[in-house]
Amino acid sequence: MTKRRMVYALLILLVFTVIIVKRYPNDMFGALSIGLSTTAGNQIYVEKTIFDNEWWAMGGEIQGDWQHAGSITSVFDKRMPRVARVRWHQLKEGMSYEATVQLDEDLARQARKMPGYTRISDGRKFKDSPTLVVGMRPDGQVVVWLTNARSENNVRGRVLHVVGEAQAVAGPPGVPQQ
Repeated sequence: MTKRRMVYALLILLVFTVIIVKRYPNDMFGALSIGLSTTAGNQIYVEKTIFDNEWWAMGGEIQGDWQHAGSITSVFDKRMPRVARVRWHQLKEGMSYEATVQLDEDLARQARKMPGYTRISDGRKFKDSPTLVVGMRPDGQVVVWLTNARSENNVRGRVLHVVGEAQAVAGPPGVPQQ
């Protein structure tokens, strides 16, 4: 093969690579954590949180600690979600709620730019996988945050961005699915 043909072949390969990368943005994540949260004094049971109708994160009983990832599920090799659907039960009030939350379109880009944080007790620096925290309030308000640390306890440099909000629809009291 002549040098000229080799250069043409490399240029064609480069052009196709650029086209493919631009057409199919890389929104896959090796690891992503999903946390659940509710307000102080509140007690809920979350059935599960479904993302893009493709994959889900476990639920369970959660007690209040707003903006902190109380229960955590790790998922691997998934696309950054665009929609989250959550159903939960207010245990004290006997109410059930369901909400669908549209997430920021540039969530994958935001997650890639998440900085690390410092553990206050020993000064060590960490850069964990990004975490989505799904917060549910007693009035049915749902907030989804993107964060670099599960909570602010013993952490300096925690970043917490709202990436989606919705008002849930109240349903008939249901029996939590176990």
